[in-house]
Amino acid sequence: MRERLLHLMTYGVLWRKADTWALYFFCTERFKNVFQRKYNASFCVRSGTGSRTVCGCRGMCFFPSFIIVTEPALSYCASFLREKYPGAVLYAVRYDRAFSFCDNAWDSVFYVCDSSVPFQDRLFAEIGEEGIFSSLFLSWSASSRAFPDIDRIVWDGIRSAVLKSRDILHTRTYFSSRWVSNIFSFCRFLSNVSLPIRRGTCPVVVTASGPSLTGALPQLKKYRSSFFLIAVSSSLSVLLYYGIIPDVCLSTDGGYYAGKHLAPYADGSCSVPLALTPESFCSGRILTSTAIIPLSYGDAIESQVLSDCGIRAFHAERNGTVSGTAAEYALSLTSGPVFLCGLDLSPSSGYQHAQPNRLETEASSYDTRTSTKELRTTAARFSSNALSVYRGWFESLPAEKAERLFRLSDNFSFSNTLGAVADVTFSALKSACGEYTFPQFAAEAVPSEDSRMQKERQFIVKNAESDEWLHSVFPADYLGLRRSHQGKDADSRKDVLRKKNASLVHRLERKLHE
Repeated sequence: MRERLLHLMTYGVLWRKADTWALYFFCTERFKNVFQRKYNASFCVRSGTGSRTVCGCRGMCFFPSFIIVTEPALSYCASFLREKYPGAVLYAVRYDRAFSFCDNAWDSVFYVCDSSVPFQDRLFAEIGEEGIFSSLFLSWSASSRAFPDIDRIVWDGIRSAVLKSRDILHTRTYFSSRWVSNIFSFCRFLSNVSLPIRRGTCPVVVTASGPSLTGALPQLKKYRSSFFLIAVSSSLSVLLYYGIIPDVCLSTDGGYYAGKHLAPYADGSCSVPLALTPESFCSGRILTSTAIIPLSYGDAIESQVLSDCGIRAFHAERNGTVSGTAAEYALSLTSGPVFLCGLDLSPSSGYQHAQPNRLETEASSYDTRTSTKELRTTAARFSSNALSVYRGWFESLPAEKAERLFRLSDNFSFSNTLGAVADVTFSALKSACGEYTFPQFAAEAVPSEDSRMQKERQFIVKNAESDEWLHSVFPADYLGLRRSHQGKDADSRKDVLRKKNASLVHRLERKLHE
């Protein structure tokens, strides 16, 4: 079988279907030269979403940073690709170990059948959305014929990773200028800083706002003194309504409407410390009057502005969902177990969130006879595609990280599982209670507001034209310009980027001179 595979994948005449463009390459030098002279190309790109001819490597419309080839067999194509694209990182996706002796031709190799983690999740974890945006995907057609089932799964995974990357880049591009504006507001108005100084050993409960939270509230109230409680901002109003006071509230969303979940701070009904990333939306009044636990993803602009303004921050992990960031934060605060309550991550037949919910309360005021509550909640139920992305993050957690994570409910019947994150009831929380210590926090002084504003102005003057700034603030435009290199549309892309940046800098300067 091995010899037959080698023969098929080395000398087989490769083919093209109407809706897929496969990698064309003859492995012997003689056939390769004949093919290049006849067709003026060596490769065609396989598209995951339809047919699009790319006239070989010479006709490529962008310069890839990564090249991913699915089951390249004896890997003769690797040397050609290195010569053509010396700056690209080469990956092979192996369907079988029959050609493992050729793996040293590649910078890295994925083995599809050796991992329980879906290929798209491994690919995304390896190169991220920007890497996928700058990748060239090539298919070895003979391998597609030899392994049709695996090949279909892999290319479906590639399509999934590309679509996920597109959505993330779209979100970053849409919100990035707002996030940057939030960073400068955060560093200007912040006055009371609190940072963890000692890790605890107690159980930590993180509350999200899924419908399962409602049934768990009586038990949470019963055992409240036995655990450290972190409330994701969307669950804050629910907890306060039922008389449950969290130890910390956490928010990471930079959008305006996410700030409505922080209304209890504005009206004085909540005063617990607020863990925030600088890009989160939060009013200046709350930032000035509340004890803030600064969280930082370590991104370039964010970390530099914080450093220049003399503000220390606790490291946080960026995730697609605030619950993921909250889970990572909880794990860093304790050596004990972390229980995630209200983490449904699936559409519900009624309300999509535990009640009362600030956004639901506001939206309900617009319900009419012709535009009813039922129509609105049903529409929300069927527009929950983001939930599958959030669920995928938890499902892809490695076992060593998930061993201290549990999804907690009062015998709620979930419609899904979260990979290695086990579903438990309150008996597990009760058994985790015993002799333990809570995380400890301490206040930390920050420079004056005038001093911080001066540092922010200096930062803008120094960095607003840099590649690092443009990359962070306008990721899709910047990456598009890098992809085009010196292509036909490079000048127009550069002009668009320059105008967008000038407009943003003007708005920031006005804000810092108010």
